[in-house]
Amino acid sequence: MRTVPWILLALAACHSDESTDALVTDVPLRARSIGDGPRFAKLDPATTGLEFQNLLERRHNLPYLYNGAGLAVGDYDDDGLPDIYLVSQDGPNKLFRQTSPLRFEDVTESAGGLDGGAAWGTMATFADVDDDGDLDLYVCNLEAPNLLYQNRGDGTFVECAGKLGLGFVGACTTAAFADYDNDGDLDLYLLTNRILGAMLPAELIADITPPADTRLTIEGIVEKDATCRVRYGEFTFLGGQPDRLIRNDGYARWVDVTEASGIHDAGMGLSATWWDFDDDGFLDLYVANDLESPDVLWRNRGDGTFEDVSERALPHTAYYGMGSDFGDLDNDGRFDFCVADMSSRTHYMSKMLMGNMGDRRWFLENARPPQYMRNAVYLNTGADRFLEAAYLTGLASTDWTWTVRFADLDNDGRLDLFATNGIPRFDNDPDAQPEFRRLWELGERERALDFARNLPPVRETNLAFRNLGDYHFEEVGTAWGIAEQSVSQGAVLTDLDRDGDLDVVINNMNAPASVYENRTADANALVLRLQGERDNSFGVGARIEVAAGGRIHARQVVLARGYLSGNEAIVHIGIGAAERADSVRVVWPSGQCQDAGSLAAGALHTIRQDPEVRTLSEPAPPTQPLFDRLEVRGARHQERDFDDYAVQPLLPHRHSRMGPGVAIAADGTTVMTGAAGQPSVRLQPGPKGLDRATELPDPAEAEQLGALWFDYDSDGDEDLYLVAGGVEHGDDPIRLQDHLLRNDGDGRFVDVSVSVLPKSSAEGHGPVAAADFDRDGDLDLFVGGRVTAGRYPEAPPSRLLRNDDGVFEDVTDRLAPGLLTAGLVTSAIWSDVDADGFVDLLVTAHWEPVRLFANQGGQRLVDRTAAVGLAEHLGLWNGIAAGDFDRDGDIDFAVTNLGWNSKYKASTDHPMEIYAADFDQNGTFDIVEAKHSGDRHLPVRGRSCSSQAMPFIASKFRTFDSFARATLDEIYTPAALAKARLCRATTLASSLLVNHGSAGFEVRELPRLAQIAPGFGIVAVDLDGDGWLDLAIAQNSYSPEPETGRMDGGVSAILRGTGPMEFHVIGPAESGILLASDTKSLAVADHDADGRPDLLFGINDEGLALFENRSDAARFLAVRLRGTAGNPSGIGARLTLRAGDAAPHVREIHAGGSYLAQSTAAAFFALPVGVSTRLEIRWPDGSATTHEIDGADRVVTISR
Repeated sequence: MRTVPWILLALAACHSDESTDALVTDVPLRARSIGDGPRFAKLDPATTGLEFQNLLERRHNLPYLYNGAGLAVGDYDDDGLPDIYLVSQDGPNKLFRQTSPLRFEDVTESAGGLDGGAAWGTMATFADVDDDGDLDLYVCNLEAPNLLYQNRGDGTFVECAGKLGLGFVGACTTAAFADYDNDGDLDLYLLTNRILGAMLPAELIADITPPADTRLTIEGIVEKDATCRVRYGEFTFLGGQPDRLIRNDGYARWVDVTEASGIHDAGMGLSATWWDFDDDGFLDLYVANDLESPDVLWRNRGDGTFEDVSERALPHTAYYGMGSDFGDLDNDGRFDFCVADMSSRTHYMSKMLMGNMGDRRWFLENARPPQYMRNAVYLNTGADRFLEAAYLTGLASTDWTWTVRFADLDNDGRLDLFATNGIPRFDNDPDAQPEFRRLWELGERERALDFARNLPPVRETNLAFRNLGDYHFEEVGTAWGIAEQSVSQGAVLTDLDRDGDLDVVINNMNAPASVYENRTADANALVLRLQGERDNSFGVGARIEVAAGGRIHARQVVLARGYLSGNEAIVHIGIGAAERADSVRVVWPSGQCQDAGSLAAGALHTIRQDPEVRTLSEPAPPTQPLFDRLEVRGARHQERDFDDYAVQPLLPHRHSRMGPGVAIAADGTTVMTGAAGQPSVRLQPGPKGLDRATELPDPAEAEQLGALWFDYDSDGDEDLYLVAGGVEHGDDPIRLQDHLLRNDGDGRFVDVSVSVLPKSSAEGHGPVAAADFDRDGDLDLFVGGRVTAGRYPEAPPSRLLRNDDGVFEDVTDRLAPGLLTAGLVTSAIWSDVDADGFVDLLVTAHWEPVRLFANQGGQRLVDRTAAVGLAEHLGLWNGIAAGDFDRDGDIDFAVTNLGWNSKYKASTDHPMEIYAADFDQNGTFDIVEAKHSGDRHLPVRGRSCSSQAMPFIASKFRTFDSFARATLDEIYTPAALAKARLCRATTLASSLLVNHGSAGFEVRELPRLAQIAPGFGIVAVDLDGDGWLDLAIAQNSYSPEPETGRMDGGVSAILRGTGPMEFHVIGPAESGILLASDTKSLAVADHDADGRPDLLFGINDEGLALFENRSDAARFLAVRLRGTAGNPSGIGARLTLRAGDAAPHVREIHAGGSYLAQSTAAAFFALPVGVSTRLEIRWPDGSATTHEIDGADRVVTISR
């Protein structure tokens, strides 16, 4: 997330007592190869001399062996060219020395016999373990001792792991060296996977554990145990072997500090990555674990201990955590992170990998943090919570991915992403699993094992994604010449030939290793190497900050990255067309800050640590965020258990968790509506926030959604309307009766619903909004129909209730018949769109356009949606706010939508669709979600869940393969689909509706980062006092069905207005708004009556969050109106502030809008300095007044 260029300020604080030139040495880079082909050229092993295969024989039935093997890259002989060590499982490991650019010789034997012996190898890494200035080699093995080959300095190695206590025996998958305690030497984190026989009796484990340095197939184990449940020849384990943290206390003194450190990970580890995510100078650790064993983010406390911050910091994680990597994706100076999973990019494989999901529902709903079968992309906010943006970036699905690596492959200054893919053996084939179980249960164990052995691999394409900026990646593997189809696992990205671009080396299973030469010739790069003095010799853990090409670039030296692979301690930074970096700064692990000056492209720069400088890096001084969170006491919103899927199993999302609503009265009294069975509560402003006052009467215990304060009976105090809705009570007319509570003036409320409201027709309502639409002096109501229980996507009718002397009449049929079919209404706002003095009505709904009902002189509301150009913009609209965003004098609108960070996509050509009908003719209303892929019309849901809801599907498609190949017509028939109700969405972007007067509306998408989560409540108000309206949006939805999972990538957002229709998302570190919750309603308050707009959020299953505005702008003004008896707050008035010749500031007073919310009845302005200011008010009855504003008071009340 973009911030101010703090790096430039920080650089000024770094200095060196020794000449910068003396500390930086340069070696010119090699001239680049230039060809006519794509960016990458695959090199022939016969030419390079790098002839190697990771061999794994098919006889093995231990599934974790199919996790494959990796490689390591490093210049072990210090001749200027990196060398490669490749790991094999059933064959020998090999060390290849690079003799000249991209030419290698096998020196495995001559370098000391580094073939790994007979062990199953997994991972290798070069690291200066003994801190003598050259690279040693550490190799991980399965069920055999790990190996440490110590570099003798003469081109040979000697194995010494056992002597040093580093010969760990177990299921080791990664050795991650780093100086976690910043004491100047490298420590070691050993990541492990499944332990052999983890749940077997002790005597049996002792009997079957293989001797060191040997291999064992599953048959030998099976013969000794007839009771253990086996799946594909694999014992069913709860988890993995405990990982190890080993502290280096000086060469030959390695101490296991796992327990003392607080680390207790025992998952099925596949990658472990050191990185300083919170920029406190201490390396933190991300551990990616397979299957149900959760990923863990370990925060380094700096005292030798770690804390698990996963649930606090991560919205959700991958289900099958595989490779992982970090990098600064948006050039904001903060490190982001990616974890790979095995989510397919094709419809066929996605339906095959869904398998039988029914038995996972409990886990999907209850794991914390949740785990979902897709990649995770975490955007660093600089606060305590990451945003998650896998779908938004286009990186959610990269197939069965092992390695993910961030690197600038085209030197344009942005980090791209590379992924290796492939399924070594398709154990997860849902059609094969029943056959294996059948054979096993028949006692035909050898046949079952043979069946498993012969399951085929699935060769998939390796992928490259180019970073286009603005959180958008484009797949370019084929265009760049790197889209090899194989089973590829470990990979490194490194500048093999030292020409300034990154080449790629891949370890493939049962196929030759691949080397790709990068032939980028149209952009420059900065290549850096560190030489530690007091810190470790290669600067592992150091942070490098570069300003070049108009961008900020941040890197950290880390060895274990991606998957099963050790990377070079060389930093590569693409700088595009720039010929040199403006500044280079190194923050060493010890905290020493060193300025390396301005360095040119075209050379490998070695930066030697200044042995004299003791300057420690100082963090940038904290800035005061725009908002501070205050206390809210006694407002607990608590949902009760309810199974929305019992009646409609294929609902895309639940409807029992739509609240709470919030409403703020003129005196600051606040109401939060209650969940089903829970009364709404009234709160009063207190010195530190909001305090609970009373519960409100709720005889029917209905779920209450919208709420509205207004003086319905013109007696001088505000009464309260509560909307009854939800689906828990079905079509019970008593529980679905809205309530009007009359304020008796003494703080007591009396339910007068029966006498003044129309009788309930068992309609589940949602939002409510008030205005004097007929200009008779009192406030009328719009009540939106939300959803019909058990009949989604059917919606109840919306209603227009006219206030006739304190009694409400339903005039919808006569005056606004279009409201009866307005759809699944989520929100509404009364606003004078055409400036004719009569408020019009805008309505948001799902599967609909934003509808405009134009007010015809107070006599009728006419649907003019098509006439103003909105009819084709079908969305899942949730909330709406009004404001003059371009200061042209008319009212524009901002509307929230599902956003772009989910599996759902929608466009005019390829809409998102839902069909609803009784497809299996059993009396229930079935739902079929559909999508378009090219010219194919396909189901969204899989065979398992679809057939559970409609059993005929399992009979018609007896295999997952047949269902995965079928189109929607083939599954449900064209005739059945033609008879079904069809709902469509053509846009999912939260958007602006730009008012062009008689020309209608123009729809513009809000910034990409604002689409990171579903938006609900939204308000338009000048939060920072700069004269431009800003937007605040309540984000996230925890309601999607379990397979889809929570849409929880956001933390609610502030969009700063910077000009006409220009908005930029500011992060939580700057805004102070961080709500890692299912946030729904949002209203503007002035809690402390200081004229600055505060924000109140309603959070499902939690309560309220109140944020006080701390802007230092001195000229805020809040204007309140004192109107007529029937409309004392002047609801519907328009206020225009004019200052000199500047463009006007136009506001309206609303009662309703946002999402299930009512803001305080005030208009907020930022007063300009040094010019005369006047305020023009057009009152709700059409009359107008003008008032001079002197700015002496922050809050003014103007009477009619």
